[in-house]
Amino acid sequence: MSSAAVLTVVIPALDEASRITACLERLVGQDTIDQIVVVDNGSTDGTREIVTELAAHHPKIELVDERNPGVAHARNAGFGTARGEIIGRIDADTLVSLDWGATVRAHLDAHPDTMAVTGISTYHDSPIGFFLAGAIDAQHRLGLIKHQPVGNVHGANMAIRRSAWEQVRPVTTTRRDLHEDLDLALCLTKAKLRIDQLPRLRAQISARRRRTPPSVWWKYQLRGLQTIANQGYTVVPFHRAVITGAWLMHTSQWPIYRVWDFDRKRFSLRSGRARVSPVGD
Repeated sequence: MSSAAVLTVVIPALDEASRITACLERLVGQDTIDQIVVVDNGSTDGTREIVTELAAHHPKIELVDERNPGVAHARNAGFGTARGEIIGRIDADTLVSLDWGATVRAHLDAHPDTMAVTGISTYHDSPIGFFLAGAIDAQHRLGLIKHQPVGNVHGANMAIRRSAWEQVRPVTTTRRDLHEDLDLALCLTKAKLRIDQLPRLRAQISARRRRTPPSVWWKYQLRGLQTIANQGYTVVPFHRAVITGAWLMHTSQWPIYRVWDFDRKRFSLRSGRARVSPVGD
């Protein structure tokens, strides 16, 4: 693959009218990104109209409809539309860094054995997001976060070679009760296709899902174990410890997010609807 390879970024979207513009504005100005595919998964809030208007001014933006609900269906539709030899994947509320496309290209150019990359994500709308950002920076300085092979990808901040996607697509799942990004990573791992973590591949995501009640979040965490089992792996105590730790962290922060207004970015007694998944629930 050469630096002339086409890079497509796929964005599944459902009712993201208030966020999709900011997401796309971070992408359209990057010369290293050739095509942006927004996959509308049944929006009713004006998301499609906003994307259509933006596409009229930015030809690299394309709108695709996918009526089968669920992020896996939306992702697959976008990947199927992509022209790129490299296919990026982010969420509709993700704000990528200004060198995101260049970072993906440079790494895959320099590492022909790497089939997918995933990056480091912080929050752009959290009242306590600076704690996460600070912890990540400290771990980076200590060498705890570094360029290395990993066994998972973050669906809001990743890219994959088309050749790798075509190889594993037949064995990926579209079940809505499973984690599609973890499922993809497990399929890549089973096929012995390398995933690299890139500390320089930075993005900011929304913390909206942190408003999800702990009881619902626990069920969401259990989907991770179900995803592992669905791909034929044995769920071990380590896996359970990971999801328990993640749930405890979520539960400790939930009271803060419960009174945080994500649209106005201030504390308020008004409570919005929690959303576990970026496309559907």
